[in-house]
Amino acid sequence: MIYPKRLIEVDLPIKRISAHARREKFIRHGHISTLHIWWARRSLAACRAVICAALWPDPANVHCPAAFIQQARESTFGETKVSRVGETALDRVHQSMILFAAGRSEALKRFLVDDGIGNDARFWSLAQALSALYPSSTEEKRWGDGVLARKKGLGF
Repeated sequence: MIYPKRLIEVDLPIKRISAHARREKFIRHGHISTLHIWWARRSLAACRAVICAALWPDPANVHCPAAFIQQARESTFGETKVSRVGETALDRVHQSMILFAAGRSEALKRFLVDDGIGNDARFWSLAQALSALYPSSTEEKRWGDGVLARKKGLGF
């Protein structure tokens, strides 16, 4: 099987990513990145763009799967328009990792069970994908694995 080039190898819209990262930098209230002060702040917009571009095939490549090309044309990838910051699956995975890291088990349980976040299959799929991407010696890997370890015990 011949694999298509990844989007990051072909086209990464740096100006557009920078604009989103700049806008995100000045959000002071109500954004997931303000929940916890990190020692090394990373732009979530830039991180999302790089992760997606590294994982997604180039839709213009002849070896790109037809199903992916169809989804790229629809341009929503199954997501609805996000009306509030913090509503994306990535924001929710990140928030659950922060709750786990802070040792807030009850808050994590309320977030996943009572708020219904754990009922979204995209949440668990993304958490699993991120866990596979983090190097094994990092705190982020431990936090992601900690959230995933709660899945069965919470009935998901």
